[in-house]
Amino acid sequence: ILFSNVCASQDKTVYCYMNENGEVSIIKDGKALKTGIEDAKGIKVSAAGDTLVYFSDCEYQNGTEVGTLHLYFIKKGKDVVVAEEVVTNSAVLSPNGETVAYVGEYDAANDFRGFYSVKGKKEVEVGKEKRVFAIADKGAYVYYADDDRIYVQKKKKEAEKLASDLYSTG
Repeated sequence: ILFSNVCASQDKTVYCYMNENGEVSIIKDGKALKTGIEDAKGIKVSAAGDTLVYFSDCEYQNGTEVGTLHLYFIKKGKDVVVAEEVVTNSAVLSPNGETVAYVGEYDAANDFRGFYSVKGKKEVEVGKEKRVFAIADKGAYVYYADDDRIYVQKKKKEAEKLASDLYSTG
């Protein structure tokens, strides 16, 4: 069997991968599930194993690959489009997989915006040049990098700086 892009839930009960036909396949609790998802990129599974995030219709804009961001709720077999023209591989899932953060409105390395969405509904802007690298369920805590600093924002409260002098390669 030829497969690639394997990812797993935290407890290793859910695996997803691209099969030899270019389709996303899921193994959950030892059973194979079909998704109907083809030609996906940047596939990730939530820590709890309930949700996949992936990109479709990818293309290069301003030297960066962007695509349409999707959430796929495994139990219901439901696919939700979250946003278009999102930087491929920028998606970060909350542990339960209902909240996804991502980079959008990308024009250049120093000209983009960070966002998050709960269940693919209305997006919430984190801010200009704010790249989210971790997010709690329903956006209760949003951890992001801004220049060379790391911040945490708790719901709608003021962001708190956690660290300075962050070294980043990209």
